[in-house]
Amino acid sequence: MPQTVIGQRLHPILLLALAGYWSAFALASHWPRLDFKAEGVAVPSPFLDKAAHVVAFAGLAVLIWASGLGAVALRRFGVERPAWAAPWLGTAALAFGYAVIDEGTQQFVAGRTMSAPDLLADASGIVLGIAWAWWVWRWWRGEVQEKPETQETQEAQGKEIPPGALSTSTVDEAGDQRDRSPDHESDDGFVAHAAVVSILTLVSRVTGLVRDAVLLAIFGASQTMSAFFFGFMVPNLARRLFGEGALTAAFLPRYRRLIDDDPGLARSYAVACGVRVTLVLFGLVALGELVLLGLLFGIELSDKAALAIRLTALMLPYAPLVCGTAFLGAVLQAHGRFAAVAVAPVGLNLGMIAASAVAVWSVEGDVNRAMVVAVGVLICGAGQVAWVAWALRSKPAIGRTNTDAGRGSMRQPETTEPLSRLLRSTLVAMGPMIVGLGVFQINTLLDGLIAYGLAAPESADAASTLQLLGRSVDYPVGPGAMAQLTAAQRLYQFPLGVFGIAIATAIFPAFAAAGRDGQRQRFSAIVRRGVRLTWFIGLPATVGLLLVREPLVRVMFERGAFERADAAAVSWVLLGYGTGVWAYSLTHVLTRAFYARDDAGTPLKVAVAMVGFNLLLNLTLIWPLGAAGLAWSTAVSATMQCVVLLTLLQKHADAPVGQGVGSAMGKSFVAVGAMAAVLIALLIMIPTSTLNVPGSAALLAVLVPTGAAVFLAVAVALRCEELRWLVKR
Repeated sequence: MPQTVIGQRLHPILLLALAGYWSAFALASHWPRLDFKAEGVAVPSPFLDKAAHVVAFAGLAVLIWASGLGAVALRRFGVERPAWAAPWLGTAALAFGYAVIDEGTQQFVAGRTMSAPDLLADASGIVLGIAWAWWVWRWWRGEVQEKPETQETQEAQGKEIPPGALSTSTVDEAGDQRDRSPDHESDDGFVAHAAVVSILTLVSRVTGLVRDAVLLAIFGASQTMSAFFFGFMVPNLARRLFGEGALTAAFLPRYRRLIDDDPGLARSYAVACGVRVTLVLFGLVALGELVLLGLLFGIELSDKAALAIRLTALMLPYAPLVCGTAFLGAVLQAHGRFAAVAVAPVGLNLGMIAASAVAVWSVEGDVNRAMVVAVGVLICGAGQVAWVAWALRSKPAIGRTNTDAGRGSMRQPETTEPLSRLLRSTLVAMGPMIVGLGVFQINTLLDGLIAYGLAAPESADAASTLQLLGRSVDYPVGPGAMAQLTAAQRLYQFPLGVFGIAIATAIFPAFAAAGRDGQRQRFSAIVRRGVRLTWFIGLPATVGLLLVREPLVRVMFERGAFERADAAAVSWVLLGYGTGVWAYSLTHVLTRAFYARDDAGTPLKVAVAMVGFNLLLNLTLIWPLGAAGLAWSTAVSATMQCVVLLTLLQKHADAPVGQGVGSAMGKSFVAVGAMAAVLIALLIMIPTSTLNVPGSAALLAVLVPTGAAVFLAVAVALRCEELRWLVKR
């Protein structure tokens, strides 16, 4: 983005963000009788109210300046000089003017009066926001807008070439130069794709959290909700193992290489894989339905088990639908098109919310309502396939080169490898990849099976003890353990999906392009970038999630049938899961790096060992820690898997994978340490136990932007190169 745009003239996207922020701010500040105190607490925390004022007006000042509204407003009064001061003076005038209006009008709506401390807090926030924005702008102008060094200069100085530093053409190993078409830019352009996927995944995750909040408000952390989440987990496991996991990992590198070598064969290969995937998945679903129906009608089951099997059988056909969506999305991703598949889950989330509303209004009883929502899942699954298929069909150049696409012709095949051999190699590669790439999902499934199987029954007349190995023991978890696990998983999967998996998804085509013989140097450079970027984003996400977990759980889920005790239980589980967010993210990147080098055996061996280790920890920690023990088991296993994979990946690199990574990770650690220190100080001054749900929301509104601002400020001061990569893209 040109330097003159930032803060100098109107920016439409930032203006839209400012409008949304300003509207939400005005609504919150004028909400009548807004009280932050928890019931029974005699003394409120005045610091929280003033901190909310500071943070809210700091954010408002930043958006007013960045959108250009401050400069334009001041120019309306003929103030043009000095040019650099116009944005800041205009921002201060607009923000403080609104502060006076906001404080003055609250007495007519919310019953609050204007006070000098409130205005002082507002002014302090405005000054801090302007100072922070000015600092970042100075860094932007000095670091990002400077003339980029040439590739030769950077190599001569021994620097690693960051994403975006290459010229508009790419030099291959033979020294030939070619134009960078969309299909040739993924080796150094994955950061841009990761940004697209992250933004759209953010929308998807937000709607997913709203979906789960609606479901938990209707059903609570009950046995019915646990059974529904279990039934919904099974087809989603198929999506992660087959659709987004093994199938994509085995298909995409081969397809990506064929695009360059033989577009005609690439098109035939994609069609043949799609047909076979459809037949195999529907066959597996038919077999699975027979097994489930046999269990349901052939043996005597407890009410808990019968409900889980009924919901699983109803939602199992969603598996081939969502896997088909993932496969079609992989074809689009190979051509640098990530938007359609990233936005597809939004339709599922909105459809499930609508189905929940229909269930509440049309039927009685939790079980019947859960069945209605399950039918809505199937309808939305069909809609996802149609959406991605339409996006694929609207790209007629797929399978053709840019030159030939305009003439509607194909290049002559440049390879003699038959289609049958390609399909056979894909199928063979998928076997180990199912376990290697899906170990995290398999561990999550084990968590769910153990939590649901060892949960105490909900009915009052059921046995109070569990018969285990001939002995009577107490149940280690309550009837809502599965619902608690799922709620915690949704929250830690939010940063994981928005940042971690987005980076892994966007970097995989780059790995595939560099994974061929003679590309070890480029492959190693991409690995280092992926590791550094994942750590730079994953570490603050991990620490931030752990620190804000309690108010986050309360704000997201505490309403309706979901009570304060349920929120405390989910927060305890989230503490275990959240410690491994960085490891979950990095494991996805590292596993795809092995697959790009046609090495599926190494991740498979590591994954099998980690599944066994996780199962052992599950059965050990569930007794002293309850459901949280399952979460800690998953986090510990993921951390060990990440360390082992990073060590073994060295055999595919031309230089140590950790070369130049340690110092960068150290800078990130310092920035995260500063962020954590500030957030812990705020939490000490504002005990979460004294707050109700609105108070928790206000605290969250203070903690999140404050933590992000501190981390970013320290990262700028330390000149973290990863930040420059993200901003330049």
